Amino acid sequence: MNIKTTLVLLVILAGVGIYFGLFQLGRLPKPQPREPDIVLFGGLSGFNTDDLTGLTVTYQGKSETFVRAPDKSWHFGTPDGAPVFMEKFSGIIVNLQGPHSPRELPRPPTPTPVDLVNFGLAAPQTVLEIQTSKFLPLRVEIGNKTPDGNRNYLRFPDSPGTEPDRIFLVDSSWGDLFPPLVTQPPYFPTPTPAVTDTPTPRATGTP
Repeated sequence: MNIKTTLVLLVILAGVGIYFGLFQLGRLPKPQPREPDIVLFGGLSGFNTDDLTGLTVTYQGKSETFVRAPDKSWHFGTPDGAPVFMEKFSGIIVNLQGPHSPRELPRPPTPTPVDLVNFGLAAPQTVLEIQTSKFLPLRVEIGNKTPDGNRNYLRFPDSPGTEPDRIFLVDSSWGDLFPPLVTQPPYFPTPTPAVTDTPTPRATGTP
């Protein structure tokens, strides 16, 4: 076998290898959304605002839903709903990247149940439903403020691996920022009509 024939065979073998490699890659299962990785301090590991696709805020039984469109603009209810006024919304979204200086409360010895009523978490006033492109939906319940008013109690009741009796302390901004999204939804302000001067009619004398 001469060198030319050997080179041709090597090229053919390389092509066959590339073809089967690409074929196998095409058969690999697509990555599926996974459960949020709730770390001990109550934040979301690997989560940032670019992953966020939807947010529903419920406060005192009333809800508002916000959805991010493919062009990354935010709208009420659906991607083609009324646009959100970002000056009142963007800072709140940034706050979702993680609680500030949070910590977990010590849990009572088993089988002593956690008193959710005492933390305002038996029937929480504020509930967040967070949708992202990387994770399955996440429910966050925000309870009462601590006696000093500097923090709120919080829990993730439906997250696998995070027991419902795990209570976290988060910065009080979590308790302050989200309710106004329901009580004062961030719609674009209505423009104030321009005031025009009305000319004063000239007095006419009696002929």
